[in-house]
Amino acid sequence: MLTCKTRNIKLSVLGLSCLQKLLAHDAIPPLAVPQILEILQEHSEIHYEVLQLKTLQTILTLLQCKLHPGNETSMSILLGLCLRLLGNSRSLDSVQSTAAATLRQAVALIFKCVVNAEELPSQKGGGSRHAA
Repeated sequence: MLTCKTRNIKLSVLGLSCLQKLLAHDAIPPLAVPQILEILQEHSEIHYEVLQLKTLQTILTLLQCKLHPGNETSMSILLGLCLRLLGNSRSLDSVQSTAAATLRQAVALIFKCVVNAEELPSQKGGGSRHAA
């Protein structure tokens, strides 16, 4: 997290890579989520392609791990970051297309978490008697 807070692009990209690996292996305590969200917000505002792409990858890794933010505020921050990178006219095409894909995957993951939390039957196929 310290390397992510530096203003050096190379160190920040390296820090995000390490953060992704730690998230993927559930090696980060739940109390670190607010700090991670703050770092991701800061990095999304820096107009450097590699850093923005790595930020989007980290958002997706955070949503896929067991640590994923469980409250609405954290989820809205993550979705807002994707939307901001998608809608920014200064973002490169690669960042915008990656942001669009990340947003689609993030929404799907959030709905999957909601279905799991509510223990609703998932609708696979069209053979169900009840309409959603």
